[in-house]
Amino acid sequence: MAIKVNTKMDVMRIMVAITMDAHNRDCVRNKLVLFDIQEVTSFQWQSQLKHKWRVPPPSASFKNRDPHLRPPTGERAEVAICDAIIPYDYEYLGNGYRLVITPLTDRIYVTATQALNLAMGCAPAGPAGTGKTESVKDLSNALAKLVYVLNCSPDMDYKSLGAVWQGVSSSGAWICKSKGKKRRTCMIIAIILHLLLFNLRFRREKHLYRPIIF
Repeated sequence: MAIKVNTKMDVMRIMVAITMDAHNRDCVRNKLVLFDIQEVTSFQWQSQLKHKWRVPPPSASFKNRDPHLRPPTGERAEVAICDAIIPYDYEYLGNGYRLVITPLTDRIYVTATQALNLAMGCAPAGPAGTGKTESVKDLSNALAKLVYVLNCSPDMDYKSLGAVWQGVSSSGAWICKSKGKKRRTCMIIAIILHLLLFNLRFRREKHLYRPIIF
């Protein structure tokens, strides 16, 4: 069947569909079929991002968030992976591309979502150019969450850093701090202290505050 493509946006949508279908095919063939997975509780299946529309189960996170977006029956859109159940945030991010999902990307998704479920940050580590920042951006895309990428500079001080924290915490967005090796030791300590304070407050008032990925 021939498909007529009129614009670049149509090309982008088709590329995203091909990317996601290729990952779904690899997941079924290389995980579910190869390991003869028969149960929904198997880790091979639980470790995949799954979008659901349902009433939040008792183990879900942020059950009291955004009730005005739900129908009278109480269903919501959410993303489930392992034991982390995170609400879909309905943020329109445009008709962008999706990252090619590899087994390493799946492991980053599991690690990052478990950290978010525990009200903690996440710090992917590795050589330059291996896709750490892009993996965080792609996960935020899957969760419909706005993410800001901040390239750190040695000239940043605690005042500018505090202004950044204030902005992202009030908007509910994520922040991904890139080029961390350029920071001075005192700034790294200030970032850790800020993050710890955010996490402690977030754990006390989990229905009000939203986590920040680091």
